[in-house]
Amino acid sequence: MKKFLIPLLVIIAISIATSTTYLTYSPSNSQQPANNSRWVPLSDVKVGVWTKVTNMDFAPPNKTEVFLSGWIGCHVAAMDSWLIYYVLSHYGINFTYVYHTSDPFRTPPNVPGLLFEGVSIPKNSPVIFDYIYLYNEYLNETVLPTPKPLNYSLSPTIALYAGLQELKEYAPQWVYNIAVMYNVPLIGQYKVPPHPVTMMIVTGPNGTWILIGPSYSPSAIAKLTPEQVMEELITQSNPQLMQAINQFWKVLNMSMGVPSSTSSFSSTPSEEVFTTYLHGFGFTTYYYPGNLSVLITGPSNWLMYANSPNRNPVFSGSLNANWIFQQQNAFQFGNITAWENDMKELGSEYGAGYEQAAGDAVGPSYANGVVYVASDMGQLYAINSQTGKLIWELTTPAAVIMVEPVVYNGIVYVGLGGATFTYTQGKLNAYGGGHRGLYTGLNGLLAINATDGVPLWLYLTKSEAMPTPVIYNGLVIFDDGDGNIYALNATTGQKVWNYSYDGSANMASLDLYQGKNYALVIAAFSPGYPVNMSAIVALYANNGSLAWLLKVPFAYGSSVGDAVPAIYGEYLVDSFMGYPIYKGVYLNQIYVRQVLMVVNVTDGNIIYIENITGYGHPGDDNNGFSPLVYNGVIYVPSHINRTVAAFNLTTGKLIWVSPKLPKASLADQPVYYDGYIIVPNFVNITVLNAENGQIVANYYTGTDLGKDQPVIVGNTLIDDSIWGYVIAIPISQII
Repeated sequence: MKKFLIPLLVIIAISIATSTTYLTYSPSNSQQPANNSRWVPLSDVKVGVWTKVTNMDFAPPNKTEVFLSGWIGCHVAAMDSWLIYYVLSHYGINFTYVYHTSDPFRTPPNVPGLLFEGVSIPKNSPVIFDYIYLYNEYLNETVLPTPKPLNYSLSPTIALYAGLQELKEYAPQWVYNIAVMYNVPLIGQYKVPPHPVTMMIVTGPNGTWILIGPSYSPSAIAKLTPEQVMEELITQSNPQLMQAINQFWKVLNMSMGVPSSTSSFSSTPSEEVFTTYLHGFGFTTYYYPGNLSVLITGPSNWLMYANSPNRNPVFSGSLNANWIFQQQNAFQFGNITAWENDMKELGSEYGAGYEQAAGDAVGPSYANGVVYVASDMGQLYAINSQTGKLIWELTTPAAVIMVEPVVYNGIVYVGLGGATFTYTQGKLNAYGGGHRGLYTGLNGLLAINATDGVPLWLYLTKSEAMPTPVIYNGLVIFDDGDGNIYALNATTGQKVWNYSYDGSANMASLDLYQGKNYALVIAAFSPGYPVNMSAIVALYANNGSLAWLLKVPFAYGSSVGDAVPAIYGEYLVDSFMGYPIYKGVYLNQIYVRQVLMVVNVTDGNIIYIENITGYGHPGDDNNGFSPLVYNGVIYVPSHINRTVAAFNLTTGKLIWVSPKLPKASLADQPVYYDGYIIVPNFVNITVLNAENGQIVANYYTGTDLGKDQPVIVGNTLIDDSIWGYVIAIPISQII
C-alpha cells in the first residue's frame, strides 16, 4: 500500500531584491519508483508536449495533484501560470499572486505571467496544487539562502546541483525523481547555465503526465501586459492560450480518471469528452482521435457559402467514398411513408418547421479531407470524408446552427441562432418586418479548433447569425438578424469594423467580389420594420465603408434576406419573390411572382429584372431562390413552378425549363458537374442535362435532402438532409 504525506501548505516568505516570493513546503516523500520499467523511456518525452510517463499515482487518495516547478524569471513559468490559474480556479482553488514578467535579459524577454504567492484549496476539491520556484529573477542564484546581485554568476555545476538540491529538500520525492529522469537529461543539462527547467506535473488515479517546456508559443502573449493577458483569459479571446488551456484540462481529466463537473473523458479509450466555457456557456466536445487519419484531397479551406462566389462547390481530388453517417436523434432512414403521413396529419408546413428545428437547413462544407455539417439541433459534426467516421461532435447550449461551416487556417466558424421570433417581433411579420432571432437564445459567431472540435472564442450578438460568413484577408465577416455586418480578426475574434442596416439577415449568405486592389462584401437584408425596405448592401471589405446600397421595394417579405446571391465576373445575380398581391394575411391569400435580378456588382446598378414565373403563393419558411452561375448561364430553382430553369446571364433570355419536380424543395442552388445539373429532389438526386434541362437520371438516397446544395470532391458527392443523415456517394453511381 503506497504511503503519501499530504503536502503541508506552509508558506515560507523569502525576500528577493525588492519583492517577496513564497514557497510551499512539502516534507520529503519516501516513495521511490519500484523499477524503471514502470516509467516510459526518455526518448518518448518531447519538449512542449504533454506526456504520460507512468501509470503510478503520487497524489493523496481521491485527489489529483498539479505541481509546478519553475524559477521566478522563467518565461515558461510565466506562460504556465495562466493555464494553472484558469483551469484550477474552476475547482474552487483561490490564488494569491502578483503580476510579473520574465527575465528581461533572456530570450524571450518580459513574457507576462502570474507569480504565485499562495493558494487556498477547498477540502472537497478533487484537485490540489503545489509549486516551487528554484531560482531568482535572473537565474544567478537559488532562492535559498540569500539572493546574489545581478552581476553574480553561478557556475554550471553549482546551478544544476543547487536546483536539484532544492527540489530534493523542498519538493516531494517523486518530483525530484521526475526531474532527474526526464527534466535534466532532456533539456536542463543543455541550458546556460545548466539547471532544472520549468515543468508541470499532473498525477492522479489514472497516472502521471509531465510537460517540460512551453505548450504554446510565447508570441501569443509576449507583447501584452499581464493585465491584458488576464482580460483575454476572462473573455477567452486568445486562441493559442485557450488551446493550451484545453490541452492541460484534458490531461488533468485523464489523470483524474473520472468525469468532472467542468470537463470529462469517457471510459471508452477512443472517445474524449470535454466541456469548454465561453461567456459562461458550456460547449461539450466528443473527440475521436482514432478517426482523424484522413485522405488530404480537395480544398484546404472553405471560405464562404459553396466555397465559391458563383456558388458551384465542385472540386478536383482523389476522393472516392461511399457511406452514410447518422446524426443524433435522426429520423428513421428510408421511412418515406411515416414522413408523408406526418405531413398529411400536421400540414405541409411541418416539414419546413422540422428542418428549422431539428434537421440540417444547409448543405455540408469540406476542408482537408473532413466534412463539416451543422445541425439545427445545435450540433456541429466533423466527419472523415473517406471513411464516414466521426472525428468530433460539438454540442452547443440551446443554439441552432443554420450555416455552412467556414474553415480557415485550422479554425471552423459557425453562426449560432435560429429562425424564430419573439412575440413582439413576430407581430411585425404580418406587416413584412421583424428582426429574426432577436433575444431568442444564444446568438453569435463561434470559432472552433478544426482538429479536435474545441471552441476557441465566441462573439455574442443580439440576433441570430444564420447566413454563412466569408473570409477575406484575415477577417471573418458575418451578418445577423439585427441588421449588423461584423468583421472580426479571424484568429482572435476581436472586432475590426461593423456596419448596420435596419433590416434582418436571414439565410442570404454573404458573397465576395474581388476587384482590382479592392474587395466588396455583399449582404442581403429583409425589412426590419414595415416602413423599411429589403436591400442589398455592398461594403468595402477592408474597412466596412459603404460602396453602394440597392433598395428593393418590390420584394416580398423575407425573400431578399433568404436568397443566397451569386457573383460571376461583374454580375451579381439574385432571385426572390416580388410584386406581392395581398387578399388577406394568410399565405394562401398572398400572391407573388419569382423575380430574377441581375446587378452590376461594382456600382449596384440594375442591369435587368425579369419576372420568371406566374403568380403563386409564398412558402412557409424560405422565400428565396438561390441561383448558380456557371459559364455564363444562370441556373435557378423555383418552388412556385417546381422546376429548374436556365437563363443567359448577359441577356436574361430563357434557355430551358426542366420537367416539374413536385416533391423537391427547390430553394437552394443546384450543382453543375461535367455537363449535368444535379438537383436534390426529396429522397432522390435528380440529374438534368445542362444543355436542355431534360431528366437524365434519378438516384434514390433514402433521406429527405431538403433545402441544401451538395458538394462534389473528386468522384464523390456529399450531402446532408432534413432527416439527420450525411451521405457520400460515388458520382459514377449517380450519373
